[in-house]
Amino acid sequence: MKMFQKIIGCSTVAAALGLSASTTQAQNLLTDPSFNGPFVTGLGAGSAFTAAQAGVGWNNYFGGSVQAPNDMTSSPDSPRTGSYALLAANAPANAWNPQGTYQLIANSSVGSAFSASIYALTDTGLLGASVAGAGPVDFQVQFFDSTLANISTIETGWSAIAANNVWQQYTVTGTVPVGTAYIAVYDMAMIGATAPSGTVNVFFDDASLTVAPAPEPTTLALAGLGGAAALSLIRRRKA
Repeated sequence: MKMFQKIIGCSTVAAALGLSASTTQAQNLLTDPSFNGPFVTGLGAGSAFTAAQAGVGWNNYFGGSVQAPNDMTSSPDSPRTGSYALLAANAPANAWNPQGTYQLIANSSVGSAFSASIYALTDTGLLGASVAGAGPVDFQVQFFDSTLANISTIETGWSAIAANNVWQQYTVTGTVPVGTAYIAVYDMAMIGATAPSGTVNVFFDDASLTVAPAPEPTTLALAGLGGAAALSLIRRRKA
């Protein structure tokens, strides 16, 4: 009977650990991940970030045209989620000038693993959307310190869209660097000098940024308790 009680005790700790772990699932840190808008006024070309931009959602300008939610009614395709997507449209006269939007959040999960992703689609053909033969889409995650000075950037690089009229996912992963106080996510589309005579459309949808949560103090305490209970049980069984 005593042995049964000890096993029950260990099982209870394990169950508590499982419950605690389930409450610390990584959440999407981005506001309006499906680009339903409205977007807020963003940076002008050459401008610097300000802390006031953190946590307010997508900013609609960083050197290209003003961005806005797009319902894709002019396209044979549809938003991947919800009623809207972001349209980054580049005309030939806008070659080498990225279109898109960005979002800044306050986050200091130094040393934690992060994952960021977005979906992109073009309905205007693949050949004209190339940038030096690489592709029109660049997805970036940038880290800043408390003064909003740049620490580092992790990006997909200018990546190709593999098929017309198909949503394709782009993902970057890594570890939040030391000194991080803010994280920015950029989704951008750009065409090169070899663009066609018409406008190239790149739609974005379903953006996400997750940072692995640190274990809660109660989780760590329960883990220690569970380990101690199991070790005690093993020792008693050997005795």
